Amino acid sequence: MKKVKFLRIADEDGVIDKFYKYSLLLYLFLLVSPPKYSSLFLIILIVIFIFDWSKNRFQFKIDLHLYPLIIYFLVYAFGLIYTSDTEAGVNSLLRIVSFILLPLIFSRVYQKNINIAEQVVSVFIASLLIILSFFLFAENKQDYFFHPTYIGMYVNLAIVFCFHRSLNQNEKNKWLYLFLTFLFFISQAVTESRTQIGIAVLLMVFGMGLVIKQNLTNYRLILTVLVLLTITIFTFFNYTGDLLINKFSKLVEQRTDFIRQRNWKTNCLVLRDNWIFGVGTGDSVNELNKLRSIEWHESMENYNSHNQYIESLLDVGVLGISALLLLLLNLVRAGIKSRNYVLIGFFLVLSVSFLTESILERQKGICFVSFFYCFLILDGAFKKK
Repeated sequence: MKKVKFLRIADEDGVIDKFYKYSLLLYLFLLVSPPKYSSLFLIILIVIFIFDWSKNRFQFKIDLHLYPLIIYFLVYAFGLIYTSDTEAGVNSLLRIVSFILLPLIFSRVYQKNINIAEQVVSVFIASLLIILSFFLFAENKQDYFFHPTYIGMYVNLAIVFCFHRSLNQNEKNKWLYLFLTFLFFISQAVTESRTQIGIAVLLMVFGMGLVIKQNLTNYRLILTVLVLLTITIFTFFNYTGDLLINKFSKLVEQRTDFIRQRNWKTNCLVLRDNWIFGVGTGDSVNELNKLRSIEWHESMENYNSHNQYIESLLDVGVLGISALLLLLLNLVRAGIKSRNYVLIGFFLVLSVSFLTESILERQKGICFVSFFYCFLILDGAFKKK
């Protein structure tokens, strides 16, 4: 039997498949909302998965490229054996349960050939534009997205999607996507995250390199349009309240993040005696607080590592950092092998974001990584023909 490519043929007849499809899209749309809302649709998707599987309506099979997510989950499950705080360990494991559930959910999409490629990108961009409209004028941004770094990470993936589509000669709305690229690029100032702004610049340099490589004439035209768009957007926001100018000024004037540096130093002190196996799943904050109460200010209490590489090493040692690196290396290997620049862009967003935040310690980061890891690895829509 000839294998049909993932997400290529829509299942127009199955009511269950349509419900499954729209539940998945609603789950994506609600990723920017509190976790309790998106979790509802995750439960619905798993119920449908179990029902269909019990009726033998599809062959259960998880793509080999999704196993790094499952391995990461299993490594953290192993860390429960020697943690001193079992309750915190179980909670930590439950936080990353989507690393198991989303590969299962997407395995059904793969088997049933449900067409969601176009809708995923559109829904993601629409949801992000909505949240940015609130985020732009919010006095307390934590109320809307928990942490500026996370919305900045979402924005950077939107930049990858939009810029890639603007380069597609067959894309009817390429000029719209070009405009959205720079709208998202400029909106990074609102996030006030230096890391995410740096990633945005890195992505644009990488993107312009692709344009130069493909066609010099298009490069000159696109570059001219992008410069004009940048000037226009900056002028608009400056006229309506100096919003972006003030944001950039604040970022330039900020000093080095000494709290983060002290936090990393504390992590290194704990790691000195626990680097092989780690302290156990869910026990890292407890161990860090013991040293913080002696050496640092109390305002750092209950901080996580603020570095995913250190966090994984501290939690479950060599196995943890190995599982994390496997997850990232699988992304970049798949991207280079297929010349899939969206995958490479996603790899850049994650690998750099992991340097200054423990992304996989919050639901906003965990769900973002697990959803788009599954989608981009399996989806052939962005692969170079």
